[in-house]
Amino acid sequence: MVATWRLYAHLVCEIPLLLIYILTIIACMGNDSSGMMDTSFYTFIVLNGILDLFTYIVTLFTYRLCIYMPFEEFFGDMDEGWKTTFIYSATWLLCCAREFGSLALALNRFTSICYNNKKWSGRSFLLTVLLSCIGAYTLNYYMWDTDVQYQKIPMGDGTSIYFMLLDEDKRQWLNEAAVTLSWTTFCYVLSMATYVLIAFHVLFGGAHPDVDRREFRLTMIAFMIQMCNTGFFINQIMAYLIDRDDILEALKAVREGSPIIPFAHDLRMLCVPLFLFLFDSVIRGKVLGTCGMSGES
Repeated sequence: MVATWRLYAHLVCEIPLLLIYILTIIACMGNDSSGMMDTSFYTFIVLNGILDLFTYIVTLFTYRLCIYMPFEEFFGDMDEGWKTTFIYSATWLLCCAREFGSLALALNRFTSICYNNKKWSGRSFLLTVLLSCIGAYTLNYYMWDTDVQYQKIPMGDGTSIYFMLLDEDKRQWLNEAAVTLSWTTFCYVLSMATYVLIAFHVLFGGAHPDVDRREFRLTMIAFMIQMCNTGFFINQIMAYLIDRDDILEALKAVREGSPIIPFAHDLRMLCVPLFLFLFDSVIRGKVLGTCGMSGES
């Protein structure tokens, strides 16, 4: 099926991204201007790479489970609520964990560029969790007022699939899905805002005077990783914004093998050539060198 091929095509795009994670570590390893290695950055980038891989594998598994495989054969007589919770736990928690890692990476870059603080690892996780919990629950109570659940959807041909749709019955037992979406939303928005703040600091002379060119390269790498997460972020938001009937029609077309149904994950595939271009032009100093930034890598 074309749709099945498209799902596996995402795995092909994951491989160069994971290789770029490895190349990033190799290219940027060594001592910085202060003589100390920024171990927290490498910890965050490896964490993001691992979460990236597991998120894709679990997403691929749940897509096939929801769209192509009979649920009854996999779950048997499991309670309906537990079926829903299983899918929710497998996909949303991983997305949430990865956004945590991206936010920690952004905050790590902010402290390195603006304050030249290289020893920011354990405290960053604590601060990230605290800010994300506060922001997530605030968004959940003041913005997301609709409960979410995976529903059994008849496809019209005697079969059914499970997919996350708005809960028209306002059932309360899976409110955690809305909390998790708020979590990832808050982490993503705060991460992007952090990079904007870094850009303002750099453009208007707010960067720490002892920061060398290598730190700017590391920051560009972190920002590109954040951009690669945009497709998953949009995919989560789409579950709230797209009309129910449009979702059903799209799912039917996907199950029939339609090659024209767009996935938000396809944005991730588009990030691969962009990532490679920026890795060559920015990370290796061609762009930064023309900008007059001093310091050696």
